[in-house]
Amino acid sequence: MFEIVKKLMMARQLSMEEGRLILLNQNILMMPVAGLVGIQKELEKDGKENLIYVASKKTGVWWAEQMRRYFGAKKMDLEKWGINVISLAGYGRPRVIDIDHENKRMIQELENSTVAEEYGNVGKCVDHMFRGYIAGVARLFFEGSDVDCVEILCKSKGDKICQFVIKPKKDFDQNNVLVKKQLEGI
Repeated sequence: MFEIVKKLMMARQLSMEEGRLILLNQNILMMPVAGLVGIQKELEKDGKENLIYVASKKTGVWWAEQMRRYFGAKKMDLEKWGINVISLAGYGRPRVIDIDHENKRMIQELENSTVAEEYGNVGKCVDHMFRGYIAGVARLFFEGSDVDCVEILCKSKGDKICQFVIKPKKDFDQNNVLVKKQLEGI
């Protein structure tokens, strides 16, 4: 991971100055994972945890557009940089398992999800921010087609790894409990 930090600093794409942290020409901030989990748990009390997904999906679309605009990022570049940025940001270690461009489908895993680890084993999927980001960024992979993301495996459910399916909303089984819960109100 330090290699990517070194490369970013050498390319002047990571800077820390005067109360700002700028990564790839974007202002970012660091916060404890417990802060995000706390916000999400408060939203869960009212059944509104999907707000995190919706906002993160919009941010993922925006981030991919900025990367393309500022750096001319192509799909493969965005995949490489996206994986490095997610790792650097501390979400865990992402890995693309499969991409089917024709059918606009992707499977992605997140090893050592810090959000799931902070939640503990609560019997449900909890990586709403991460799944929103990857759903938003996946639009670039699928030529602007809107896709959604459902987490099907999660450490917080007792699984060994977190796994996500990205595809058009209409292609999800709307009777599936995980799909209903994670795409409810979207």
